[in-house]
Amino acid sequence: MKYLWLLIIPSFLIGHSIPFSEIIDFLPVQDGNIWVYSASSPSSENYFFIQVHKKDNSYYISNYFFSDEDFEIIKKDTQVFLSTEKEKFLLYDFEEGSIWHIPEGISVETPCIAGSFLGVTESNFEFSVVAGIFNNCIRILWDNPCKDAGIIEEVFAPNVGLIKRVENRIFGTFSYELVYANINGMTYGNASVSLYIGASPEFIFEKNLINIELKNNTNKELNLTFPTTQIFDIILENEQGEEVYKWSSGQQFLQVLTGRRVMPYSSLNLSVLVSFPKLEKGMYYLKVLIPASQINSIPIKKPLTTTITIYNP
Repeated sequence: MKYLWLLIIPSFLIGHSIPFSEIIDFLPVQDGNIWVYSASSPSSENYFFIQVHKKDNSYYISNYFFSDEDFEIIKKDTQVFLSTEKEKFLLYDFEEGSIWHIPEGISVETPCIAGSFLGVTESNFEFSVVAGIFNNCIRILWDNPCKDAGIIEEVFAPNVGLIKRVENRIFGTFSYELVYANINGMTYGNASVSLYIGASPEFIFEKNLINIELKNNTNKELNLTFPTTQIFDIILENEQGEEVYKWSSGQQFLQVLTGRRVMPYSSLNLSVLVSFPKLEKGMYYLKVLIPASQINSIPIKKPLTTTITIYNP
């Protein structure tokens, strides 16, 4: 009788069924998708990142349980599977009324995941978080084997993904709320980290000077860790997407961990002199990359990147 609560769902929690032919994507998977969450506990507030990256022909999701684990993510209709080197297991089934079980003994480092029972208990409702107000959301409740720990519930928005998670901890309840996301090219909320190229196209070509600003939009300091002494890169591509200039080409960097700290509501500013080759007239794409491997000890799989379009007259 332990899991009977998942089987008896009050009728007022059930919305209209989602036609199976109109499958809604509640966990978008595309290379570079990123979600940023504010984690509030009884004693502190921190920020956590989830990111999707592509390797070969597979997609991987990092930090999904706010740990250092990477999982291959496999989707089939309304179902989402996570795969490790040892096994594949069903993590979600977003079809209304679904109930499922995560097997015990799976090789997941995060406690209280294995052995959990999950169910979709509410759908088609409006839900508000810092990143915005979302419609047609669904709620998933967890019944995990841990007495005073583990995920309690999650809320997902269509074409956005996880927007709210509540967890029990021994020392209180944690609430993770979406504050920013960049999903399939769409932006939601305000970025905790903003990257700007602060120069006009004419100024870039005439003065060969590029100003870079990495802005911390949060009330917490951000600590960036780089795998080498390289903390930025600049790439120029032509209209066909071919690389015609890369600042780091031919340069050598010390293979030592390097850190940069950005205080709350402050910026890391860099001014870089570049030496472009002789360029034909036309459209170009100027990219600035910040190749941090961690932000506040959370692994980042892809560099922070921004791009502007410039014209060489």
